[in-house]
Amino acid sequence: MATLGRLSALLVTLCVSLAAFASDYLIEGQAYDQEDLDRLLYRERYTGINEEGERRVNYYDPDGERIAEKTLYYEEDPAKPGFRIVDKRDGSELGALWEEGGERLVLLRSGRNNLREKPVRPDSPLVIDAGFDDYVQANWSVLEEGQTLRFYFAFPNRLSTVMLRAEQILPEDSPLYQPDEPWRYFEIQVANRLMAMFADNIYLAYDQETRRLMVYQGRSNIASDDGGTWDVRIFYTYSEGAD
Repeated sequence: MATLGRLSALLVTLCVSLAAFASDYLIEGQAYDQEDLDRLLYRERYTGINEEGERRVNYYDPDGERIAEKTLYYEEDPAKPGFRIVDKRDGSELGALWEEGGERLVLLRSGRNNLREKPVRPDSPLVIDAGFDDYVQANWSVLEEGQTLRFYFAFPNRLSTVMLRAEQILPEDSPLYQPDEPWRYFEIQVANRLMAMFADNIYLAYDQETRRLMVYQGRSNIASDDGGTWDVRIFYTYSEGAD
């Protein structure tokens, strides 16, 4: 279940509210254990995009200690921003950075004592990290019509890209289904059917009017405290002015 599971980690860079914390933040996600929804694992808080095209995301444990930080670098296509995430607990890093004026994509990952980098071909259509939300927005009508989207997703954990497929599903087929909410539900799978047998799917719930991501379920992009993985359900809230 590792491939899409860890991918989830990357997709998961998206949304939240301003009322309970510093005014710099426009979006907040509260990540709960997928198997125990009473157990809060961490919070992720997003700033807006500044004049340099950068967005900051800080991750906090339940006690309020910052455990990781990410910077997103937006240039021409919002679906494929560069990014770098640093885990404050062990110093490890993941990233996807554009070089040579956006012609070359370099994926990186590091542990405590090593750094690995690999240039990869930027296949098309390409989606990187939180840019997935922009990709969904740009293809909303296609998904509403019942068509399946296929795209490459940058996967620094494996220093490669992986083809995924996304489609709208019936509300009753989603583990996120809430009968009282005006949501649309989507499912993401590894496109390769053989690989998909060993990967957990990702589930998303979007508000059908605002088209904002409300709930994400999948693998986190933050390692667990023991260096393993977390399977999470993240609930997003937004402040006024969130983009």
